[in-house]
Amino acid sequence: MARRASRVAAAHRAGAVIYLRWQEYPAWSACAGRPALQESEGGVEDEIPRLTPDIKADLNERKAAIDGAVSVEILPLQSLDVGAITGERGATAWANVLLVEYADHAALEVYPADKILALAALVKYSTLHLITNTNVGTPEELLVFGQQVTEAASLSLNLRQSVTALEHLVPGDYCRSCLSAYRCPKLTADIHEEVFGPLQPLEDPDAVPVEPEYDHLHMVRAKLPLIEAWLLQVKQRLGLLDRKPAQRARRRKKAKKRARDLN
Repeated sequence: MARRASRVAAAHRAGAVIYLRWQEYPAWSACAGRPALQESEGGVEDEIPRLTPDIKADLNERKAAIDGAVSVEILPLQSLDVGAITGERGATAWANVLLVEYADHAALEVYPADKILALAALVKYSTLHLITNTNVGTPEELLVFGQQVTEAASLSLNLRQSVTALEHLVPGDYCRSCLSAYRCPKLTADIHEEVFGPLQPLEDPDAVPVEPEYDHLHMVRAKLPLIEAWLLQVKQRLGLLDRKPAQRARRRKKAKKRARDLN
């Protein structure tokens, strides 16, 4: 298993960047131009999967909890063709899979528990197994969901390396994780119009600021996470972030884990 994990990691390092990352489906299904804008930043390198001792323990614990099965097989770090769903050629994801065989049917579980991963696993294993359920929905539900993913992915792929991608940018909470939030024209306009507009209209830069109303301040408060995310990305681009707090947080987390293990 260790050798397999090593081979998987080595192969995945060569995979580099996927245009439509399955983890970001909620974002690019709502903001179709996001992947194109992010790609101009160099894209997001896909994570290298690792089969940690904690994950192994979780999988074995889940296997032991399944009752009434003829057999339960753990398939660690399986490569899944998500490109068959998104339409992106060569797009691959990795997941831990549990195949549960019963007397007259089979069930499938994927971890991380995600519908795109489950559908990709369903396509891969349903030729040899009569799968009637997964841990994120029935095969019928996943097929319906897959059609929605394919349609959203088609639009995003058509916008790749196209200036029309700018016409398909839709600000939302997901902007906080976007590499291009700091220069997104739609996010900039959205924040300026909704936050500063009532104080200084875009069309009148010489207007005298007015006292903000109470309701407006509540609206500004709702936008604070996006504004803070924008500021954070600007600092990252300028190299102004202090990495030491994050490093200290990671050390504290490791220390707590060691303490739990000793207990």
